[in-house]
Amino acid sequence: MLLYDDYLTWCGSRLIAAVGPDRQSNLDSQLVTVAPPGLPARPIERAGKLSWVSPSCAPGGRVLAAAAGPNSSDAMFGAEDRSIWVLSRDGRVLRRLAEPPTTDLSDEAPRFSHDGRWIMFVRSQLLAAGDSDSSRDTIELVRTSGAGGAIPIISFTSGDFSYYDHYEWPYEVAWHSG
Repeated sequence: MLLYDDYLTWCGSRLIAAVGPDRQSNLDSQLVTVAPPGLPARPIERAGKLSWVSPSCAPGGRVLAAAAGPNSSDAMFGAEDRSIWVLSRDGRVLRRLAEPPTTDLSDEAPRFSHDGRWIMFVRSQLLAAGDSDSSRDTIELVRTSGAGGAIPIISFTSGDFSYYDHYEWPYEVAWHSG
């Protein structure tokens, strides 16, 4: 398991974590839940066709959002082709909220608004340039209900191109959800 803050979220008294067999989060990463103290972790969404990262619990803890993309070792860093999904706390997939319009984009780092009605995420596109890769990104909003599609808010270019499938945006983008 990669121990990044954005790979963990509390949903009430349960900790939800994105867990995989190694540092490539696009390969066999699943969502697990554990209720401390001492209860064993159990899968809530196994890696199957999709590999899961960046869970985020809604205020009130009834649903969570996560990014998921093809479960494949073939993805390039920064080109994971992930989408944003909403799941029940027990792992039942409720709906896909956002899907990148082209395969060279990836939706990452979902976070709920303080009232749980919106999810902010980053849509990223790798700009390969030899040893100095970067990304062209947008911060976008989507309603938790899925109505209306994603709304781009601001565009930026970043040196954050997902080394080993992890982005630094959760540390760089402030979004108050509490």
